[in-house]
Amino acid sequence: MSIYSRDYMRDENSRKGGSGPGSWSVITWLIVINCSVFLAEHLSRLNEKAWLALSDVSILQGRVYQFLTYQFSHAHLLHLLFNMVGVFFIGRMLLRLVGPRKTVWIYLLAGLFGGAVQLGYNFLTGSAGSPIVGASASLMGMLGAAATVIPRERINFLLFFILPVSMTMLQIVLIVIAVNVVTFGLQLVSGPRILPDGTASSTAVLAHLGGLGMGWIFIRHLQNFFSNFGISIVPDSEQSPKPKKKKEKKQKDKAKTPSASDVDAILDKISEKGMHSLTKKEREILDAGSEQLASRNKK
Repeated sequence: MSIYSRDYMRDENSRKGGSGPGSWSVITWLIVINCSVFLAEHLSRLNEKAWLALSDVSILQGRVYQFLTYQFSHAHLLHLLFNMVGVFFIGRMLLRLVGPRKTVWIYLLAGLFGGAVQLGYNFLTGSAGSPIVGASASLMGMLGAAATVIPRERINFLLFFILPVSMTMLQIVLIVIAVNVVTFGLQLVSGPRILPDGTASSTAVLAHLGGLGMGWIFIRHLQNFFSNFGISIVPDSEQSPKPKKKKEKKQKDKAKTPSASDVDAILDKISEKGMHSLTKKEREILDAGSEQLASRNKK
């Protein structure tokens, strides 16, 4: 079964039959905000590197708001287009897995953490890094979160819109990490690129890796962290009732070959209530189903 036939890859608005801003998903809103900021910057000729971009100098001057604004500012049209395509596909997948509120939290926290990691490196090494702009760290956080929920789900896509490729979510993350590590190594050797205007420019690789890590941290740890301190970031509709204590026999035989209906039912439960609502047995069935799907695709 292709990833695109799953419920979490279907268009929310088309199923509800809504149209207009009132029916937009959070992914649509994120894309609209990013595009609006880009248009405002270029139509007004605003110096985004001074006001919206995240930089060492600006933070020392007290412009801490840039940890938020840089996530919606882009250097050029291709930069915006690449990130928004990623937000559309990965974000739509994540939206169906964890819900709208947590999707926004992941976007913002991944961008914040990724930017902090990059600036931390610049401060520790004394390097004058170029201003950071773009939703790349936030996008990486979405990817990391989705891959944490469904690591063995296989994705079929066209590489460079030409070459058909089929990989699991975990494989995609590993490739992204490898590409960023290699890029970081090349930057250490050759240094930043010098633009025609004389300014230095380099890819914020550590922001990417920091955002990716935050996606994993959020799914694995932050949900429980907020719950333990009584701060709920999960809508009431996603809250799962506390299970009643019952004496249950330990099942030694795990579901080695779960049916497609069992896996789909669990995926539907994740969509409605979140990953945290799954029982231990349901997690085992989901893992077994992912492994089964992966082995079929290899044949």
